[in-house]
Amino acid sequence: MKLLPAVVIFLFLTVSANSQTVPAAISDPSNIAKVIKERGWDIPGLQQSQVLSRRIVPKGSLRGGAVHVTRFRPKSKFIVSIPIFSLSDDQKTLFMEQRHGEVNLIFKCEVNNRVFAYVVQLVEVFYDSKNRRSGYGEIYGAHYYDNDGDGRFESYEPGEGYVKDLRVPNWVSKAK
Repeated sequence: MKLLPAVVIFLFLTVSANSQTVPAAISDPSNIAKVIKERGWDIPGLQQSQVLSRRIVPKGSLRGGAVHVTRFRPKSKFIVSIPIFSLSDDQKTLFMEQRHGEVNLIFKCEVNNRVFAYVVQLVEVFYDSKNRRSGYGEIYGAHYYDNDGDGRFESYEPGEGYVKDLRVPNWVSKAK
């Protein structure tokens, strides 16, 4: 994700202009629950992936239909940069960073053939150019939601790299 949402950049510039230039401490690096990009986020690795399997998630049952999850895996190693946003303790400064990860799996979540979310499972990738060392870290997730049923995934939320505790938008249960 090389392009950052204009709204976030505007918010960053507005908040920075009204506060000190020295960053305040961050107590929780994931204290921003979601980031909205009105034009929608691209799902990292989806175009380079193939379908592995389709299954039903028993805990995800809704009135009118069960949640179906289709698993995808990239055809080859695919490393992406995922945006990380956080607020300072005084909540006046927005920090934007990148977290690098190898796309391991992608989960497409749908009810009645209407896709409402993608969960991208990533394995953290490290590279120290000074020491020429690389390695892998923890598994983490990037969740992308279609908030209104328009087919655009405008909401990005950091989370677990598994289909767990999905936030099912209201339009999904109302759709027939």
